[in-house]
Amino acid sequence: MYPTGMTLGERLHYIDPETHTEHFAVLIGPADGKGQLHLNVHYPGKLEARRAALSKQVTGGTCHPVDFTHAVLTPKAPSLFKQVRKFIDEQR
Repeated sequence: MYPTGMTLGERLHYIDPETHTEHFAVLIGPADGKGQLHLNVHYPGKLEARRAALSKQVTGGTCHPVDFTHAVLTPKAPSLFKQVRKFIDEQR
């Protein structure tokens, strides 16, 4: 089930829950039982499949139409725990 007026291949903006930054995304599948849309998210240098709820609440893990206007997002720094985990993973 797609929200009214949405079609497969529609471009959206996805907000990353970890960095709170906005990325272009493409709708690739209908909403699941939790109402989360299936998206291909365009990160710099890579493409990832993600699920996100369509929302007017500009928070991490949500998506919205490209023409939805909102205040500029301020990226938040990763937590110390995530930085340490990333460092440990890179050392393996």
